Amino acid sequence: MAGIIDGGFTTPLLPTCPNGDAIPISDFDAINSVNFQPNSWDYYKEIIPSTIPGIVLGALSLLGFIFFIIWMLVQYCACCASCCCRANRNEDPETTTQFIKEQQRSSFGAPPGTQQSFGRSSRSLQPPPTSGCTRFLQVLILFLTLATVACSGWGMYESLQSTDSQVSNFWSLVDTVEEKAYNTTKGLQTLDSSLAILETSINTLDSDSAALDEAFAALGNTNPDVSNAINSLSDAMPVIEGVRSGIGSGIQAIDDYLVTTIDDLQADIQPPSESFESTGRYIAIAIVFALTIISALGSGLLSLRVKHPVWASAFVALLWLFVTLLMLLGVGLLSGVRVVSKDACLYSETFAVNYAKDKVQDPQKKEWILNALNYYFNASEVVDEQPGAALKAVVNVDIREIYRLIQTPEVAQLTAFLASVDPDILSAAGVPPTTVTAVQDISSAIVPLSATLAEIDYLVSRRSVQPVYEGAKSLICCDFSSASDDLYLAWTIVGCIGFVLGFFCSIRIVRHTFSNKN
Repeated sequence: MAGIIDGGFTTPLLPTCPNGDAIPISDFDAINSVNFQPNSWDYYKEIIPSTIPGIVLGALSLLGFIFFIIWMLVQYCACCASCCCRANRNEDPETTTQFIKEQQRSSFGAPPGTQQSFGRSSRSLQPPPTSGCTRFLQVLILFLTLATVACSGWGMYESLQSTDSQVSNFWSLVDTVEEKAYNTTKGLQTLDSSLAILETSINTLDSDSAALDEAFAALGNTNPDVSNAINSLSDAMPVIEGVRSGIGSGIQAIDDYLVTTIDDLQADIQPPSESFESTGRYIAIAIVFALTIISALGSGLLSLRVKHPVWASAFVALLWLFVTLLMLLGVGLLSGVRVVSKDACLYSETFAVNYAKDKVQDPQKKEWILNALNYYFNASEVVDEQPGAALKAVVNVDIREIYRLIQTPEVAQLTAFLASVDPDILSAAGVPPTTVTAVQDISSAIVPLSATLAEIDYLVSRRSVQPVYEGAKSLICCDFSSASDDLYLAWTIVGCIGFVLGFFCSIRIVRHTFSNKN
């Protein structure tokens, strides 16, 4: 259960995910909770050590890419030079014919011993038989090629599945929060309007109380409870004024710190993020894994016999390039994302409290926000469930006195009596028009006021907000955490197998090239 504890730290709400996984509360560390500052570069500098393996392997893969780009260019230049030499010899038929005749005379006219020597020399120029080491290397390359292709297909599928709904779920949660903020603001505005009408009506009735008493007497009402109820409402005027002031501050705070933030997020981040989920992620994931499959097939098959060294080098260079991406993004970046995701699950409550302490300068608004966070986060605390208690705890608007007042039998009797009075009779009895209007207004204001107070109190209560809070933590602790783990696993496995394949293909090509030169 979440809650603010001694020292300003906040124990987290750790939900149990649909797959049964849950981060244990024993992983919570008070010092780390304070250091969790995702809006600060200092926090990310502490995460860099977890990305070092990916950075190192990515750097080695990048060196492999650069090496084989140079290697490919050197082989291409050598091939071009060889072709130019053959072309030059073919352009001079007399020289070529003379060279062949001299070779024939030297072969057939030489002594027998010399001919045998020449024969042995010819046999020595034949390619040596394939050694056991070479055969093993070819089999290993073939196995690694198939493994890389298979794992890349699985990695593509796993990546698409893992990123299928996280963005949509996030914006659905944002829409839910926005709707609740809108309903709360609307409820507060409705309450303020009702209290404004009630305030005006009470002032009018209080100023014309003598004329109203005469009118009531003329109407046959001698019940003192009606006059007592009007006096009680008049005495409650300071309370009503204080509530209206608090409502204005509450609406302003919701608009400044919640509605404006949501509007900025929806304007700046929602369109590109939804576009990436619907289109961009398919393109990015498909390009990385499809080209990894192509480069792995090309590298593996061309490295088996190396009949086309230039093309083999080109495919190995391409393989090293995509292994670099897989290492930097998978073993490196996604490893850091996993750390951030777990920290966000454990320490997001503490971050919210500390962020409010640091960023909100107005003392009144800061107190309001901290009280609201404490109310929602401290789920283990038994709260007052009386009507108006939630609004007092969250928005610091105390409607409990008003709620109690309108529930008294006197006010209920006053409301019923005023609703039954004919305005024309009051006018005929000499009651001023403003007082007649006040009689009508006070009845129409008090009748729905009780339901309005109950509705707005429920909207901000823990019972109403808790599902949203739990949904947010489930999104962080389950959806985001699970997605980062799955992506890390998929990209790391494909990257590591591709790295091994690239290493042995590189050995095969380099060995073949030097053996041919020898």
